[in-house]
Amino acid sequence: MATEGMFETTRITIDRAIKLLSAIHPANKIKDNLDYLFAAQNLITCAIKKLRAYEKERR
Repeated sequence: MATEGMFETTRITIDRAIKLLSAIHPANKIKDNLDYLFAAQNLITCAIKKLRAYEKERR
């Protein structure tokens, strides 16, 4: 059960990152696009860390 919850929160985190990436548009200011990009990068990094910690726990 805890595993399912962890994967669900990771999926939600990735979905949020995808929404941020889809907000990037040439009509936006460069700073706004960079903010979206870095926020998405932080979310993806967080999801990767969670998955690595889970993998390490399973060993």
